[in-house]
Amino acid sequence: MREEYQKSIILVIIIIIFGGLYISSFFDMNGKFRSNIFLFLILFCIMLICYFTSKKIKVWEKEYETDYTFVYWSFYLLNIFLILYLCYMFITRSELECMKMLKNNMKGAGKKLVFRGEQKIDSIRNNHFSESFNDGSGRLGIGRNIKYLFNKNKQFWKTILFLNKNESIE
Repeated sequence: MREEYQKSIILVIIIIIFGGLYISSFFDMNGKFRSNIFLFLILFCIMLICYFTSKKIKVWEKEYETDYTFVYWSFYLLNIFLILYLCYMFITRSELECMKMLKNNMKGAGKKLVFRGEQKIDSIRNNHFSESFNDGSGRLGIGRNIKYLFNKNKQFWKTILFLNKNESIE
């Protein structure tokens, strides 16, 4: 296949992908034809088109010895973005009860993360952090400090992921 045809195919596929993203907005929450089935179907098809195009570009690069490295990685990153966007749209637009709960939990986790992060920063600024590492002899015990940091990190993530019954991370 000639290189001009390959570039034309890539350009048409880019137009199809971004056109599909535009058309999917008509099926979103505030769109004319609100329908989650069509929304997810269009986004899934766009993601598959991008995936198969990136695979085809890789084959063209090897087969015809053309330099499509930038185009390949652009499609690869676009595909990752589309996968994350599809997951986001599925979680936020789904009417399933489990997805609603997940969305509410993620909002709550974000608020807790910001609030507790601010508390930790204030605590570090007030030198409570260095006092908690002191082992009483005036010098810092490295092993104890590493264990302390590891336990606090583990406790923090358990609280964020709602695995810990205790609500404090001190």
